[in-house]
Amino acid sequence: ADLDVNKMREIVISKGQDELDFVASMLHYLKVGGIGIVILPMSCAGSSGATLRAKLLEHHTLLACMTMPPQLFFDSHVGANTCIMVFKAHIPHEASKSVFFGIWKDDGFSVIPHNGRKDAGRWSSIKEYWIDQIDGSATPNDTIWLKHKVNKNGEVLPEAYVKTDFSLLNAECFKNNIRKYALYKYMDSTSSLDIKDSKKLEWLLDNYSDFERMYSGAVSSAPIALTDRKWLPFRFEKIVNDIHNGKSYNNADLVMADIDDYVSYITRTEQNNGISMCAQAIDYDGLEMANAITIGDTTATIFFQDHDFITGPHIIVIRADWLNVYTANFIITLLSQEKYRYPVFGRAFTKDLIAATELNLPVDENGNPDYQFMEDYIKSLPFSAKI
Repeated sequence: ADLDVNKMREIVISKGQDELDFVASMLHYLKVGGIGIVILPMSCAGSSGATLRAKLLEHHTLLACMTMPPQLFFDSHVGANTCIMVFKAHIPHEASKSVFFGIWKDDGFSVIPHNGRKDAGRWSSIKEYWIDQIDGSATPNDTIWLKHKVNKNGEVLPEAYVKTDFSLLNAECFKNNIRKYALYKYMDSTSSLDIKDSKKLEWLLDNYSDFERMYSGAVSSAPIALTDRKWLPFRFEKIVNDIHNGKSYNNADLVMADIDDYVSYITRTEQNNGISMCAQAIDYDGLEMANAITIGDTTATIFFQDHDFITGPHIIVIRADWLNVYTANFIITLLSQEKYRYPVFGRAFTKDLIAATELNLPVDENGNPDYQFMEDYIKSLPFSAKI
């Protein structure tokens, strides 16, 4: 009775060019306390929708947000990653009230060639499980769903709040990462700079057996298990010396160099250890020294750089006293477990979010990160001998 309904029904529309403008219009026409459910691109719940979303929450309550399967609109030939947001109309959002967050990316449907997305027989049970999550009767699992408080300026994607399931971390995760880095080292040492992208796969298929023969060895034969140490959580900013944005250079401003005298040009590409080209070695203002981890903030591409480099747009550089090729590959494997939090156009892996990322790390008897164990563990794995 005390609500100023006319004020609460003020439509928050700026240019009419954003999906959240549609949400504002929809909620405007609902009665006080009415429920509005809408499916939107994930960007609307991520960083790019923050400004307009904050205005919406001045007038309406967010009850829930669930991320949807990446191929949900496969049959419609729409590639956007989506989420569902649920609002209560004309009641301002209260930071003291919890919001339901769920990662609902597996609905049991599979893409059948030439036949679209079809239920593989699991949808009925998954639907019941999702309903149980919402009403709170499901077994708690904060790696998939939870309730969390947010203020009007806070993030509202589930990926910002769920916990990483480190129980999925195993030796294969580390082996795969080292193999990928070893393959980059092999190609860097045996292929010429003028191999075009279209020919790289053909070249690799012809030479893969040679790569396996030359690079599959381990530094150490001593068996080491991940369970040999106790693991504790650490905020990333507490274990590194520096996290900064690299100076942005444009590809068009650089000159390709020969293999003997170059600096790596690091971009957000997933290929070739993040190296887009070998640039002429000159006195760059933003030259970065070797022995660093680089991260593409919108792609979550993470690599160790063993050569001096410069960066393209949106590259974050990380340095630490304990960093070497072995500890870096250990930490990169852990950071890679966080990639699900940064879907394309949903959230960016920004400097601040990297700093706040919490990683489980093996610790020594004093409870400090055991970097020697991390190095020794990587050295015990296949492909470590030549990285």
